[in-house]
Amino acid sequence: FVLLMKKRTGVAMAPFSSIQIPVSFNPTSIAEKRATVEVRGGYGPHNLCWVFPLRGLVNAPQHPRAFPFRCRAKTSVQEVLELPLRSLAGMQGAETFKYELVVPPGMEDL
Repeated sequence: FVLLMKKRTGVAMAPFSSIQIPVSFNPTSIAEKRATVEVRGGYGPHNLCWVFPLRGLVNAPQHPRAFPFRCRAKTSVQEVLELPLRSLAGMQGAETFKYELVVPPGMEDL
């Protein structure tokens, strides 16, 4: 996360006004990232602080190669593919992967 505001201190705001705080998110690895933005100010003798949590979700980059599947009509195909899991942050050892295939009723026999 990068705070993109050029002026970060001494910003005066009128009552009941709003401000946009631009933040950039450009992750280098596939991992959930968290941060907070704190806005501090004062009103008379009172110190004020607003804390805004940020959560960055990352999508995996596309694989540079397509994996086509072909078979004749009314037949099936079975292949084992080993796909590299690129850009994973701090992965150590084996990791369990599970999936569930949801098939509409009446399509189970296809």
